[in-house]
Amino acid sequence: QTSTQTTIRIVPHPLFREIIMSAACVVFFLAAVGCTSAQSAPPDYDCKMRRLALGFAKHIQPSISKESLQDIADALNGAVETAPVCRNMTIDDLIPFPATRSDNNEGVHLHHVSSSRSTGGKTVVVSPTGNDANPGTAAEPKRTVGAAILAAGGGQILLRAGVYMEGSTLQITPANSGLTITSYPGEHAIISGGKAIATEWKPYNVSTDTAADATQRTQSADNCTMAEDPPTSIRMGDVYRWVQLNESNNGVDACKALCCNEPNGGCVVATYNHGECPNGYAVCCGLKKDKLAPVTSHYDPAKVRTIYNVNAPITPTPSPPTMPPTAPLPPPNIYVTDVAPGLSLTGLRLPDGRRAIRARYPNGDPEINGMHTPEMTGWVQQSTSWIAPKTSPAPIEVLVTDPKWTRNDSTGNELQYQGGVNGACTHLDPPFGYWCSNHPARTTSGALTHRSPSGLVYSKGDLLPHTPYAHPDGMVVHSCRGGANCWFTWMWEVDSYSNTSLGWTKGGFQGAEGSSDGGVWYVENVMEELDFPREYFYDKTAGKLYYNQNTSEAKVPDTSGFVSPEVKVLINISGTMAAPVRDITISGITLRDAAYTYMDPHGMPSGGDWCLQHSGAISMHGTEGVTLSNLTITRVDGNAVFLEGYNRNASIVDSEMEWIGDTAIALWGKTRTLPGGTPQPPGTGIDGTGGEQPRFTTISGNIIHELGHYQKQSSMVFQAQSCQTTITNNIFYNGPRANINFNDQFGGANVVANNLVFNSCRETADHGPFNSWGRQPYITKVRDGVTPSITPAFTTITKNFIISNYHGHEAIDNDDASEYFETHHNVFVYGANGLKSDFEGHDNIHHNNLYAYVSGSCFGVGSFKPGHVDGFFNNTCIANGYGSFDCNSDALPEIHDNTLYMKPQEVCGKPLAQWQQEGHDVGTTVTAVPPAADALITLSQHILQ
Repeated sequence: QTSTQTTIRIVPHPLFREIIMSAACVVFFLAAVGCTSAQSAPPDYDCKMRRLALGFAKHIQPSISKESLQDIADALNGAVETAPVCRNMTIDDLIPFPATRSDNNEGVHLHHVSSSRSTGGKTVVVSPTGNDANPGTAAEPKRTVGAAILAAGGGQILLRAGVYMEGSTLQITPANSGLTITSYPGEHAIISGGKAIATEWKPYNVSTDTAADATQRTQSADNCTMAEDPPTSIRMGDVYRWVQLNESNNGVDACKALCCNEPNGGCVVATYNHGECPNGYAVCCGLKKDKLAPVTSHYDPAKVRTIYNVNAPITPTPSPPTMPPTAPLPPPNIYVTDVAPGLSLTGLRLPDGRRAIRARYPNGDPEINGMHTPEMTGWVQQSTSWIAPKTSPAPIEVLVTDPKWTRNDSTGNELQYQGGVNGACTHLDPPFGYWCSNHPARTTSGALTHRSPSGLVYSKGDLLPHTPYAHPDGMVVHSCRGGANCWFTWMWEVDSYSNTSLGWTKGGFQGAEGSSDGGVWYVENVMEELDFPREYFYDKTAGKLYYNQNTSEAKVPDTSGFVSPEVKVLINISGTMAAPVRDITISGITLRDAAYTYMDPHGMPSGGDWCLQHSGAISMHGTEGVTLSNLTITRVDGNAVFLEGYNRNASIVDSEMEWIGDTAIALWGKTRTLPGGTPQPPGTGIDGTGGEQPRFTTISGNIIHELGHYQKQSSMVFQAQSCQTTITNNIFYNGPRANINFNDQFGGANVVANNLVFNSCRETADHGPFNSWGRQPYITKVRDGVTPSITPAFTTITKNFIISNYHGHEAIDNDDASEYFETHHNVFVYGANGLKSDFEGHDNIHHNNLYAYVSGSCFGVGSFKPGHVDGFFNNTCIANGYGSFDCNSDALPEIHDNTLYMKPQEVCGKPLAQWQQEGHDVGTTVTAVPPAADALITLSQHILQ
């Protein structure tokens, strides 16, 4: 689960969520962004800050379970910059907040309006052992949820305990308005998008050896000496080989033999218990890079068996490999079964519910391996030659120039609605977007116009060592967008193959901004790559499923319990703006096993960096007053919840979402083209006054973590062309990019309050825990409720505790023309900077915040026009520098009354004192030494209370 730059503490799956990078930042990101972690924060503060964050979790969710709270503690322990002395925090270590609090803090206005519930319909009981011919009573229940929906109308459906594999999407229509679906009292039901696979496993390629058995027979430790050290932990960054052991013994002899034969003169070995090893191993030992005694630190003696120093003759150290070293492959243990026709098997669930891994190279488990793990396990990192994108015709350029719908209130950037129709975006749905233009304002040269490579060139002995592939049909390539920051991931289906190259025509629509090159990458769904425990391959033509059983768990696969995720949308709630579905409640159940959607059609919402598929495990279109509460949504391979078009007063509350393939909650509205304007596809255009958007959505009291296993541009909450959203009292952690993302400022009037946000940007960079873009304007009436305008109402960000760790830049990354944000009374820890406002963003106000140990400056803004300046005042900031702005502008930012802890500062080339004597920055003070940890903790409590 966790690690530091000195030691690692390993806990059982599924808490194995954080693995330390071998240095402060993964090398992949260094060239472009550097490390944006802690600015030399004292360990005492780092520890107490995390204890306070744990206390804040309890503060905003008083009823949180002990298990969930410990999960949060583990994730805080495991973050990359956590001080070594603060890595075993438990729930007993939290720093509490005062008992009384108010959800409706000053300046926070919740938008949700409860609808009256329909009393029509009847109660229908469902049981996995029922019959759809039954009336649906407790004594004679129905068997399927689908049949119950048809029978219940707007009544109530009670699900008896069990798993419901419906085999198709559950459709809820306006005829079901008022419907409630929940578990039977005292029981818990599961709705699965999977289909059970009837298996009859037979050996296909099965070795009689385990890795440890083979090692013990081929290596001798007779000439080595071994001394036992006190139990401790080894830093995973120093472990360069994980070796699977035979569960019948503790593996000491095998580990000793391995160390004895190491060319570096021995090594340090740790053996671990069942379920605590990476790569699916149940029992393993880790070989450390040298024979120095490990540093004694906090440890759990029940988890680490023992540590050994093994001394052996010194031999020259070999040259480093071109790829990061990986664990030696265990002997094959592949079984095969015939499967019934009609399955897609794009995913596979094991009997214990975990994901199996589609056979891939390099090996890696997408749930626990990635760009946040040591040496970026599971990605090809060598330089790769990419085949140029296919040539596309010029798009139809769209540009709204009517002065009524443009603004010139920032210097150097006249805000205009623009985009392109078709061109390189013919594969999008709809085929329009900001980055479909050949000359978007952000990069008029077209350098970032939407496109992707059409193939890659490889060398057999280098990039794909197991080629040639006999049958590469169905192979999928995953790649980061080219560049150092991996803004998002592309996926392509390979349809041309040679001994030197892979090519494709479908895919590359999963991200908005274009590049001619990919980044790090991997291939999956290839039989020749079936070489690692828990991997599988489905030969659809032959109807055979191959599975590499993990011998440390069982020699032979279970005869039952394997599930193929087949349904992409588990529940579809669909009406229209004229005839919406009203007052649906789905509560107290688990949803799981939705199939992946990353190869489904995507569209380009507004002017941000995203492309997005039009679905989620729960999809909503044309609804009013839908409530999703007390749900567990787990191991769905696409988005979890998706709201598209007209949705009003939806509530997504008190739920947990985890192990999500893409984004947890996505909101995407529709707009219209102005009369007489350039024709655009339906659902697009500058005019949002028609109201076909998610509005007044409440997202509250949720715990969302472990997501973006496939698409790295994924968030806990994403919204585009949506407004008046309230995001409050949530706990968001362990995400690959921004945990909250606003793709535009459509209408505004959003509230982000009382949230705990940390461990974001774990696998991408050039981003923050909260991110926004403002490149594209929209007409709404939200600002004053009456007047159509492209100026949004202010969005409020307040009372949040945000740790900007991993590759997070600013805690609040108001990127590219973001505007009209009031950010106040928050605690922001770490990150590169405080207030950010670039590409001529404006009207972004930060006040009464704490910025603790920012590695750069307290703020960095641009040049302004009168009446549209940024503000930075009444803040406390511990940083390396104060800030930057255009000193020659006629309109300077509003800066005053800040408390700074840093070296003496200059402003506009003058000492701060002289700058203040000239009438600027009144009330700001500078002190060299920051407050003690306890004082900062007290200040944080005061700000957040």
